[in-house]
Amino acid sequence: MKLDSYTINELIELLQPLMEDERSRRSILIRALGNDAPVLQRITWSGAVATFITEMVCMLANHGEVEPGKQALWALLEYVRSQRGLDVQQRIDNLRPRIALGVKSMDDMLAIDINFISFIRLCLDTAEKRQNAGKLSEEQQTTINILKDKVQPLITMSDQLSEMANKAQVFLRETRQILETEIEELRSQGSNNILQIEQLKTDKAELEQKIRPLEEQLQVLRQFEQDLKTGKDAAKWLDKNRAALAKRAGNVALDEYKDLKIAFSSEQIDDFYWEIEKYLERISWCLTWGKYDLIEEPDLQTLPAYAYQMSFIYIRDQRIPDSMYSQAVTELKACISYLIERLS
Repeated sequence: MKLDSYTINELIELLQPLMEDERSRRSILIRALGNDAPVLQRITWSGAVATFITEMVCMLANHGEVEPGKQALWALLEYVRSQRGLDVQQRIDNLRPRIALGVKSMDDMLAIDINFISFIRLCLDTAEKRQNAGKLSEEQQTTINILKDKVQPLITMSDQLSEMANKAQVFLRETRQILETEIEELRSQGSNNILQIEQLKTDKAELEQKIRPLEEQLQVLRQFEQDLKTGKDAAKWLDKNRAALAKRAGNVALDEYKDLKIAFSSEQIDDFYWEIEKYLERISWCLTWGKYDLIEEPDLQTLPAYAYQMSFIYIRDQRIPDSMYSQAVTELKACISYLIERLS
């Protein structure tokens, strides 16, 4: 299993305070994995802390299994999680979707990255919009056709896996409830069932321990998909109304600052409308992909900054329809507000 650079950097930040020297490294790994874990014999304990952690986590991810179905890397992270505060616990939980759970077998066969599929879906939707607008080149069209052919089976499988995951979650919750009922029934029958009760309690605790990280992972992935869908809905509305919004918002700013029509030529005023539209296009991109890269450093500015700020304040406060989903409104307003701030 190959860990991406983000995951490795996050692990270095999380583990560095605990692994500054060789003694600390041996101590925490033995406590987390047990003294007899074979993977410990593969680890080089010396070296700079960042280098050691990088090599160590890759070794645990690829060659470490402390018990059937449980990777050594996750055994280490679970131990660290139990020893640290809520902030570190949350950061470790957020890493779960980025690291495969379990060993190579059926898990690898089903390890379809939902994040990747979501981005591919957005790519296909964007390509369709460009095609409808007559702006998709022949080369791009060829690429998209190939992508559609290859990705459709994966999208179908992703939908099927999501449905199966929901059914599995229901089954596990029902099983947990059944175990609780069986324990209560045995308790009501008297003290002769102590061993059975203890065994059922052990089964229930093991099930809950395995259910919890899986449910947390599902929640993270579903929230990610929901965030993408929300941003996409806001972007769709923006794309549909972009030209009209730019013209109307530009007029509001020019009516507010009447001297601009005198100070600037008609060509510059037209550029002003065009620049507002281009910024709206960038906002649409930011909402679609969930990051603000394209509006970080605004570079289109024929008129003074306050004219653009007035235009986007008008769009943010008066033009977003009440009928739009509330979370989409929140994300759209937040993105516009960020651009207004960056324009100052």
